[in-house]
Amino acid sequence: MNKKEIKNYAKEHNCSIREAQRQLGVAPTGKFNDSVEKEDGLKKVKLSEIKTPTTVEEFRDNLKKYFGGFGTDSLYVRNESKDAHGISYTSINSFADIYTLTGTGFGGDGSSPMVVPLIDFDMNDVEEYMRGKDLFFSDGYFNDDYKVYENELGILMKMQSASWCTLDNQILREFYMKVCGEFSGYALSEMSEVA
Repeated sequence: MNKKEIKNYAKEHNCSIREAQRQLGVAPTGKFNDSVEKEDGLKKVKLSEIKTPTTVEEFRDNLKKYFGGFGTDSLYVRNESKDAHGISYTSINSFADIYTLTGTGFGGDGSSPMVVPLIDFDMNDVEEYMRGKDLFFSDGYFNDDYKVYENELGILMKMQSASWCTLDNQILREFYMKVCGEFSGYALSEMSEVA
């Protein structure tokens, strides 16, 4: 199988080239960096190359790859009282579990837990985008070409603008839905109702 066929398969199945190689049983070559961009030595991929998860394992993989971790086996989470700690990925089957495990949300203290999406997120950029498109919500800000960092050891110290974001952040719903799918608790129909 040649590079073009693998790229076409990845595009058709909305997955990364590396994932396409795995699914097709092709040995990874390490030479497929066409869509991986490096910024300050950090790998970035297009949002369109991130496969929206359909299983809990795929959801956990995306948490590991595209959100700040606490060590190698935990998601870095903070609650409103600013207590930050790691929650084992194996304990998380959806965003609802993060609420439960942090004692937040309905039945808890009423707040929303915070995570660190591995994106360059600047509210001023979002507001400018919304004004330019005459939007009330950020619909379309997180487009297919939007760049997302791939997790690596020490990434939160290497990123220029890593920031804590609540799981109920309305601006990030679109991003959460694309990266975490139904496991985020948001449905595409909810996104269109909000917009």
